[in-house]
Amino acid sequence: MTISQLFGWTPTKIWFSQNQPVLEWCHLGRASFTEPFFDQTVERCFRERPDILRQRTSIEALEKLQTISPGLAPTGFIFHLSRCGSTLISQMLAALPQNLMIAEAGPINAILSTQFLNPSITDIQRLSWLRGIVSALGQQQQGEQQHYLIKFTSWNVLNLPLIQQAFPTVPWIFVYREPVEVMVSLFKNPPGWMENLTNLQFVAGFLGLETGEVSLMPAEEYCARVLARFCGTALEYRDTNTLMLNYRQLPDAVWSKLLNFFQVAYSSADLNCMQGVLLYDAKNRTKQFTGDSIGKQQVASELMRQMVKQWVGDLYEQLEVISLSQRMAS
Repeated sequence: MTISQLFGWTPTKIWFSQNQPVLEWCHLGRASFTEPFFDQTVERCFRERPDILRQRTSIEALEKLQTISPGLAPTGFIFHLSRCGSTLISQMLAALPQNLMIAEAGPINAILSTQFLNPSITDIQRLSWLRGIVSALGQQQQGEQQHYLIKFTSWNVLNLPLIQQAFPTVPWIFVYREPVEVMVSLFKNPPGWMENLTNLQFVAGFLGLETGEVSLMPAEEYCARVLARFCGTALEYRDTNTLMLNYRQLPDAVWSKLLNFFQVAYSSADLNCMQGVLLYDAKNRTKQFTGDSIGKQQVASELMRQMVKQWVGDLYEQLEVISLSQRMAS
């Protein structure tokens, strides 16, 4: 198959064979990526069309496709602390027909995870692959789409140096929340990086420590130190293209600040579409949204509070100072 024959195909999965990435492409047609997460849209397409066409290529196909069909240029990136309203933001943005919203795509994660899992892969390779996968996922799916927005998985913020090198002019936001509330949610429904606590090499690499330093570390400390790394990285690499956004500012900040920050124009009809998203839980449309901050504070253990204060407290305050100054300046 020639590269031009990849038009209309979407890279849906990447895995590694002998340290070389292999891409799986699926012919999703003009799929609307309106589910909370990229993989959920892919799963829906498979349910609707079980005989959907698939093919595999080497990673070099990305660069070749990018040359002849670069897709939409990224409009804005969303990074987040985890469990802090970023899915609500991406769902509100996905509700607008002029937006292509890609949320926590598995292929992007696969490329970025090589920083922690495969040191033999160079940053030059990662840079090329990242640009290629972002281009391939940015192919216009609907005729109205003008803006291309990507929500990264929480731990992807640790890859900010590489992402900024690949896309130095793209504005980005960091969404955060009171860290005790975040930790309670993470313990209730652990993400992948919380479930790997027995893999000392992974834990040490994730925290930038030696394995001996993490062997006796309680889960609460590990979680707090990871959250601290997320916050610290966002603070270290912020620039004039960065907006810090607290969970408490949602949802109003999406239309009062974020859309203008990303230079996405919207109409009164668009505003109604975004507000319609607020009726339901952002991650589960079968449920109504209910606030949970008070409940999370009530169930937080004393150890959770101690670890948050020790490792994340000062960083959270720095985020608050910056966020307040940005609100005052607008």
